[in-house]
Amino acid sequence: MPVTTIDMEIIYFNSSSSKALMNLFDLFEEAAQSGKQIQINWRYHEENDTALECGEEFKEDLEAVEFNLVKISED
Repeated sequence: MPVTTIDMEIIYFNSSSSKALMNLFDLFEEAAQSGKQIQINWRYHEENDTALECGEEFKEDLEAVEFNLVKISED
């Protein structure tokens, strides 16, 4: 079965966009629980602690979706 991969790089977001993302992730979670293979790559800049923390929280909420935290270095 093919894997659906979603690469996300959010530079700025607030509580409203966080809620919208969680709603989207809930849809992905439902699809994954029904047998779809879904992978989310949460890309964050290494100096953006807020994006990392939010990614960690999203990852904790998802069970069937593969959620990867991908650090972007400023080289």
